[in-house]
Amino acid sequence: MADIQEIYSILLSRNYQEELFSDLPGKRKREKGGRETLVDCPICNKADHFSYSRDKPVWRCWSCGNSGSWISYLTEVKRQTFLQALLYLASKAGVDVSPKAQATYKAYTRKADLLEEAQAYFQKELDKKEGEPVFNYLTERGYSAEDIYGMELGAYTDRKGLQDHLRQKGFTDQEIRDSGVLTPDFGEIYQLTMLWRDSADRAMGLAC
Repeated sequence: MADIQEIYSILLSRNYQEELFSDLPGKRKREKGGRETLVDCPICNKADHFSYSRDKPVWRCWSCGNSGSWISYLTEVKRQTFLQALLYLASKAGVDVSPKAQATYKAYTRKADLLEEAQAYFQKELDKKEGEPVFNYLTERGYSAEDIYGMELGAYTDRKGLQDHLRQKGFTDQEIRDSGVLTPDFGEIYQLTMLWRDSADRAMGLAC
């Protein structure tokens, strides 16, 4: 019984990304030394702005900002359910997926989605008056505005506002607590935020 990481490893070794994204139009421009391919985005339809990697099971549109794993591509673009997407990739890899692995990966991706929402909130806070001390700290350390936004840094200044935002996005109080975003001193002593990501570019944790 395989887990999703094993499935991704098998499929990447077979260059499955070329099959997965084969129906997307575009010139198939190669970027970053041939490690990424640009095609037209199926979400916003922007030409040559949808990027998929040769080394990782990830994709991103540099126009509309949508991104994720192959699982999220199948659920968001192809309208499959999570289980359909997982079993579809497993069948392509020629392996079975255990029920435990299914549940574990679903919880893992749910936490990743929550952390992405939290960091998006922090990035907006960085542009507000409350985020000025964090922004000024970074510029004093020699970072340009382009550096700060390019690294997707944020400012954690309003714990209640964050909780309200996450609840509005459909996350439960238990999920919010379990994610680590309410760790003591986060948003108080430690306000500069960034995401800690795994090898598939999914959010694993919040660093403050």
